[in-house]
Amino acid sequence: MVPYVLDTVAAGIVSAAVVGTLFALDPVIGAILGWAFSGDQITWSMAVGIALIAAAGAIITWRGTKESRAA
Repeated sequence: MVPYVLDTVAAGIVSAAVVGTLFALDPVIGAILGWAFSGDQITWSMAVGIALIAAAGAIITWRGTKESRAA
């Protein structure tokens, strides 16, 4: 629930590219919160997936910002 509330708040503050990236990060945030507060286990494959999703989100946001400045 926390990531979705943050997405809704962010939608009124930042660009659509950033909000789209945040939506993609919701499962990552859920996995990290589950690990931190519920004792869920994060396997190596999950950790690699988290890193790849975070990197993809950063690249998409960076490229979107760069293209916005060029336009």
